[in-house]
Amino acid sequence: MAIRGLKFVNIQQHSDARGNMRIVEVDGGLPFVPVRSFIISDVPTGKTRAGHAVSCDELLIVAQGSCLITARTAAGLEEHRLTPETGAVHLGPGTWLMLSEFEPGTILVTYASERYAETRFFEDYVDMDR
Repeated sequence: MAIRGLKFVNIQQHSDARGNMRIVEVDGGLPFVPVRSFIISDVPTGKTRAGHAVSCDELLIVAQGSCLITARTAAGLEEHRLTPETGAVHLGPGTWLMLSEFEPGTILVTYASERYAETRFFEDYVDMDR
């Protein structure tokens, strides 16, 4: 589902008496091919992450807990609460990102289209098509 400039992607989930399993398949309709993954966890109350524009595609998935995503794209500024139920959110290159209001115990998994050494950070939204 696209909401203004951000695109939310459904993630397969299978549940049974043993718990939940969420599946991300690289060849299963992701908007890009991931080459890097990282996990954000143990964010202290009141602290934020990001605060910059990203230079590559990123897919954010909350595995546990919740956080607030604030993003600026060509379509404007958006805020959404990310939870395991919201699926994944795709950020295109140039999207300005702030992550805040982390619930204690939140685990955020991110897939990126560039290796860490190749990424660049910008202070504000950047039109990467220019």
